[in-house]
Amino acid sequence: MCLRRSAWEVMQEHADFFNTTELPSDWSVTPEFTVVQEVEAKFTLVLDHSSSMFDYDRMGKMQRSAKRWILHDVAEGSSVALVHFGNDAVLKYPMTEITDEGTRQAIADAVTTESLGGTCIGCGLQLAVQETDGLSNKVIILITDGMENVSPYIEDVMDDVVESGTRVVTIAYGLSSQETLESLAQNTGGKTYFVSDEDDGSMLDDAFEGSLTYQPGDSLTNTDIKIYDYQHDVELETSLLDTFIVDATVGRNLHLRVDTKTPDVVTDEPILTSPTGDTFTASDFDSDTGLWIINVDLAEEGTWSWSLGLALTANGSHFRVTATAQARDPDVMPIYTEAWISTGTEYVDASTERVIVYAKVTQGDKPVVGAAVKAFITIPDTTNDGIEVDLYDNGQDPDMQAGDGVYSAYFTEYTVTGRYSVKAQVHIPTYCCGSVVPFDPELATPTGEFTRTAAAGSFHVIKLPASGDTFPPARVLDLTAAKSGENSLTLVWTAPGEDLDKGKGRVLVVEVERCLGISQELDALYDDQFDSSTDNAILLSCTESQDLDNLLVEAGRKVTYTFEVAMEDGELYYVALKALDDDSNER
Repeated sequence: MCLRRSAWEVMQEHADFFNTTELPSDWSVTPEFTVVQEVEAKFTLVLDHSSSMFDYDRMGKMQRSAKRWILHDVAEGSSVALVHFGNDAVLKYPMTEITDEGTRQAIADAVTTESLGGTCIGCGLQLAVQETDGLSNKVIILITDGMENVSPYIEDVMDDVVESGTRVVTIAYGLSSQETLESLAQNTGGKTYFVSDEDDGSMLDDAFEGSLTYQPGDSLTNTDIKIYDYQHDVELETSLLDTFIVDATVGRNLHLRVDTKTPDVVTDEPILTSPTGDTFTASDFDSDTGLWIINVDLAEEGTWSWSLGLALTANGSHFRVTATAQARDPDVMPIYTEAWISTGTEYVDASTERVIVYAKVTQGDKPVVGAAVKAFITIPDTTNDGIEVDLYDNGQDPDMQAGDGVYSAYFTEYTVTGRYSVKAQVHIPTYCCGSVVPFDPELATPTGEFTRTAAAGSFHVIKLPASGDTFPPARVLDLTAAKSGENSLTLVWTAPGEDLDKGKGRVLVVEVERCLGISQELDALYDDQFDSSTDNAILLSCTESQDLDNLLVEAGRKVTYTFEVAMEDGELYYVALKALDDDSNER
């Protein structure tokens, strides 16, 4: 897996070991711990008010999402300041602690929609840094849609922002957003998100939600966990209704949120119905942002339903309905999902780099196995359902360990350069589930049916792969060999894909190519000698393998192959396999 390198050689490639000085042999390695009190987050919204923000109703969408976040999402005790920028920057509201509904409303009312001309992102960042000077746990949430055209620029103030200790969450709005946003997030330990112009506000809400991870960590049992996410564009309908699952691990403080920018088309307000028929109506309606909230102190386990009525004029209106809940028992961990991207906030050269999408599904320290996990990836120029990618926890490339609750897959379907947004959705059907490693059906704890969603952020592709098929098959990580007869050997492995972990791995028709080799010399089976060394024997050529249909199967399926080979008892043999695709890409 690591090309015969030692663990220390691999560790030295990590940034933590760059430019280090070797310590003397008598240096004390006794650990020391410093207890640091958690500090409430200090958020500064730095919002683009340039004239281009009025295109595609970006300004209106940003105002609604920002207000919704201030009024309903930021935790009490956290503080919020508000900066608008255009040709210059304006402090619209000073850093203020959220103590009650009054402070929330006062800050939200300051989120206005006036135009301030050009785009001076550096001005906004400078003012935000000044406003939070001397504070701790500082986070800037930067939203912008355009390229900088007024100095100072991001690069001019980058060092000041980094030195201030402020983390920056960048939200790129539209295809023309400033190219250096990812560098700003990377250098400050922040996050990056992309919002398409066709988005109705959901992607922007997800980005705001992602920034809340910087609030002091309440215990996971008291954290709101998203268990349902529904989005729909009305088409000649007079009502909307759907169902969702409240599983056994959650149910306390259930909040159902019905969100639309056209609340006037709702004729019958949302109703939430429990599995036993109890009904609940909205305890809170925010007419300013078009948001209904229904609260249930302790939701029973099972299938819940919701409904609302619509006017005939509702055609084309967009609705988003989400449900969150906390752990049913404060002493028992809920099932929790988080998602991320292998490249983090770095720019992606897809001609040389591989992007891996991850989702982790756990209940406390126990992995949840057997779940159906999908990533939905929105390409830069559309908000259609996106590209759907199945993630697996099977120990096959790119997954490193089967059954650890971390699901993963390569992304290969690039269409254009730009920013790709990623969201993961987890579902476990009623017929299987477990939460132990390794997975043993007799010992596993059934989870029951559940769903979870988690936004992973975005990645910025600056160069596409070369035209044609450039992706090799994935690595085979589980090749096993066992002697099955006096002169026979049985090999078992999981089939790689034609493009990494996608499709069927195939072979190239070249007479001298070896697809399976055996040798008593390990070095003879490595890449640089696999095809040419005289110290190994061909167990199966690629020419022969192309005619064996049982070897050419979909990625992820087990392959078993038995063949005759003379081996001496008591001797050590090594076996190697090479996967090729139709265009001779090999792994």
